[in-house]
Amino acid sequence: MYSVVLADDEKWILEKLERMVDWESLGFVIKRKVSCCKEAWDVVIETNPDIVFADIQMPDGSGLSLIETARSHGLNTEFIIISGYDEFEYARRAISAGVFYYFLKPVGREELENVLKRLSRKLSEKERDANPVHTGNDILNDIVRYISENYTEQMSLKCVEERFHVSTTYICDLFRDHLNTTFIKYLNGVRLERAAYALRACDLPVSAVAAECGYSSYSYFSEAFRRKYHMTPTEYRKG
Repeated sequence: MYSVVLADDEKWILEKLERMVDWESLGFVIKRKVSCCKEAWDVVIETNPDIVFADIQMPDGSGLSLIETARSHGLNTEFIIISGYDEFEYARRAISAGVFYYFLKPVGREELENVLKRLSRKLSEKERDANPVHTGNDILNDIVRYISENYTEQMSLKCVEERFHVSTTYICDLFRDHLNTTFIKYLNGVRLERAAYALRACDLPVSAVAAECGYSSYSYFSEAFRRKYHMTPTEYRKG
């Protein structure tokens, strides 16, 4: 998940932005909501968020000044300005500061969703380019190895994100681009292959095999197994 900070001196705008879209389904998580430039800067320094939404005018300063300060400190955070002022000078300074997008109030849901999708693609590309030594293929190999060694445990995109310090969006892109599948399909494929082997190799009850292969729901395991092997686990065991 990409981390987001929302900065606006009007509480109702912060709450409206938070409720407007399903941030997590788009690959974002709101870490903090703040109401002034100083607090926003403190949070940026403390958490180094991926994105900051900043009101152009707050009681103690301008969102543009916040961006310019961040740039002068070499921070690579993406900024999005929210403004009630449709003035050329504001837009010129925003472009000069490298703002990703310049919203004019009121912010619409569809516009916000589209901007977040574009931003997600850009951040994913930045991650690909961030470390040319440790390429996407290297990261994917590490994740695949991790799945192979830990498929018996409860596993999710979130835990893989935290372990390898790359976003869920980037992980999904790697599986799609390199393996033509999804993370979940790949994980299930590994678990089902191990389960198929275990069904023939040992006498454990089928439910125990499912649990040993990382499935907390027997019915889910049975249905997934049937879809892959075109027979139930019990039928497969009988050969």
